[in-house]
Amino acid sequence: MSDYELDPGFYDEDAQHNPEWMAWVDPASIAAQIDALFSESLASVADGDVPPPADRYTQETVWWVCERFNELFPDVDALYERDNRRAANGFLCYFGEALRALAGGEWFARAGVGSILVPGGSFTPAIGYRWGYDADDITNLLFEAAEAPGGTDAVDAIGDEIYSRSVDYAKAHGIPHDFDEVRRKHGLM
Repeated sequence: MSDYELDPGFYDEDAQHNPEWMAWVDPASIAAQIDALFSESLASVADGDVPPPADRYTQETVWWVCERFNELFPDVDALYERDNRRAANGFLCYFGEALRALAGGEWFARAGVGSILVPGGSFTPAIGYRWGYDADDITNLLFEAAEAPGGTDAVDAIGDEIYSRSVDYAKAHGIPHDFDEVRRKHGLM
């Protein structure tokens, strides 16, 4: 399979060689951003213990992180605030890594308009799926959450998206998923 399949019709090979993108997507850089997100931003609004690193990529933790996102970014204006850029970038990294861990996604840079939420802003981080699904623009997910009617709702805009992708990934690969048990329980399987 070619990398083109990560974002059919839009994939740009040149964007993958952007030096700012290559530095941002480096696994050590992403891990550092996520560590800072958990130890600083999330810890500042946690009502209880912050999930340990071993549990970071469970659906329960994704929803927990979404609730904290709602607190840190109560409206779309908060995403634009310069003082919040580090936290926003941490959320970009975390939600992308959650899609990698739970739904078999792969990072790639979308060409064109860069994301205001990443340092330099010359690229837009996205997650593509070789198993067949439209790519997710992580910046758009954050803005959709912050622009939800009635106030920020990351559980609906981001958490449910990640859960849905994980269900589809499991189905496409014949892997058991907790959703199967829910369906069995209610006679839907």
